[in-house]
Amino acid sequence: MFIKQDSKKEIEHNFVKIFLQLMPNIPIGTIIQDENPDILYESTTDLIGIEVTRLHKSDKIKREEAERIYFLNECVKEYEKLGMPPIEVKVFFAWQTTFNKKNRNARAKKLASIVALHIPSEFSGVRVKNDFKTLDVFPAEIHSITIYRFGHKENFWNEAGFGYYQEDVIEILQNRINSKNEKLETYNKRCSLYWLLIVIENEADSTFFLPSKDSLDYHFKSQFDKIFLLNLFGNTVDELNTVSN
Repeated sequence: MFIKQDSKKEIEHNFVKIFLQLMPNIPIGTIIQDENPDILYESTTDLIGIEVTRLHKSDKIKREEAERIYFLNECVKEYEKLGMPPIEVKVFFAWQTTFNKKNRNARAKKLASIVALHIPSEFSGVRVKNDFKTLDVFPAEIHSITIYRFGHKENFWNEAGFGYYQEDVIEILQNRINSKNEKLETYNKRCSLYWLLIVIENEADSTFFLPSKDSLDYHFKSQFDKIFLLNLFGNTVDELNTVSN
């Protein structure tokens, strides 16, 4: 089973749906996909332009996570060529990974072969650790793998999530807001209100955030009428304080 990556528009639409479900005081309306801003929300009283953006720690971390997804999809393809039973595999990556288009397939073949050699009996699991002594066999980027065999109908490989939660998010939020303030100036002024929806996904290290009280109480410089912070861990929404810049 390959890791499905929805289109940007599908993701934005889903974020806005979740946001609206958590904000019952917002009048019922219709979500319209658009550009500049990303979403239009037409209620009985207003046409609201909603710009959607995701919060992440750095572009470097984000690129590494994307490359690991490509690598895992390649692993699935190589494993299925071996004709082995469907399983679930959780891969614990080392702190830094060096996967790229050139080495992806060779290393995927190695990991698929290791998994094939350690298939557990039915309705059980097994963990295989890298001893870092046979790196020509076990890729150095992999710390360990856990293999589950519970009657799966298809293969499912994913990354075992880990990382640290960043609590002080004032600077990273203001930088994100600044980039969207610039974009706001290019909008066609057809909406009565413009909102910015910042989403914390908390699904991988680059998106692990747990905003502190000081961060949530801070007054951010913004040209938007309102800014909301949607945290998908616990499904919470905070309206951020803003001042005109």
